[in-house]
Order: sequence, then structure tokens, then C-alpha cells
Amino acid sequence: MIQNYKYHGRRAQGAALARNWLHAAGAPAPLPQALIAAPMDPQRLRERGFSQTAELAGWFTRATQVPVLMDRLQRHPGYQAQASLSRSERTRNLQQAFFVTGSAPLPRHIALIEDVVTTGASVEAMAHCLRQAGVMRLEVWALARTP
Repeated sequence: MIQNYKYHGRRAQGAALARNWLHAAGAPAPLPQALIAAPMDPQRLRERGFSQTAELAGWFTRATQVPVLMDRLQRHPGYQAQASLSRSERTRNLQQAFFVTGSAPLPRHIALIEDVVTTGASVEAMAHCLRQAGVMRLEVWALARTP
């Protein structure tokens, strides 16, 4: 279902995945102050026509009432897609890939919304960037983690 949602635009499957995730996991306590969707490469976003992590964040915010901070975490264009890379290649590929926008401070407690965590390299790179911007507690909410 995740592949159909992510790569084939079957958005109803994404909604079902989010509902099932929320039902199975429940809302954590305490809730974060804000949600941030893992950003996509701008070219990939144009190709797909939607951001699956932004949609997930929207569904999660409707269920939890935690606001989504749109566009505060961005990804520089031109980085190679992660799917075909090894762990070390992913880590190298993501150095300096993300940046925080805006001058307002970020909340101290944020949940980062991701669809699939594979090696954790993307999450680590985003977490490093968010910590540098002042985030003290970071949770990762993902639909799946690969073995």
C-alpha cells in the first residue's frame, strides 16, 4: 500500500494507512507542539504532484490538533534519490541536504513526519538540522520502518 501511495499516487491508500496508524498507535503523550513533514526534493515533488509526507502530516494534524509547520524544513534540490543507495552512500548524499527557513524560533518539541524509515540517514540529517535550529525533543512518526 505504501508503494502504491508513494509511487503511483493512490492517495486513498495513503489516507487508509494514516487512519490505521493513528488507530493502532494512538496519540503519544505528551503531544508535540508541532509537526513537520519530511521535505521532498523539488524536482521529485513536481514529478509526483504531491508530497506524501505533507499529506500524512495533514491527516495527523486533523486527528491530534497539533499544527503542521509548512515549509519550515526544506531540502536543497539536486540530491540523488535515496532508494537505490547503501547506508554509507545515503549518509554522504544527505550532508547539508536540509535547511530551516524563517526567522521565528521553532517549537522545542516537534514530531517529524516520514513515510518510510530505511537506514535512518534521512531522519538523522533532518534531525541534525532541526536540533541546530533549537529543537530539543524530536519524535519521528513514520508509517513503516524497513528491516
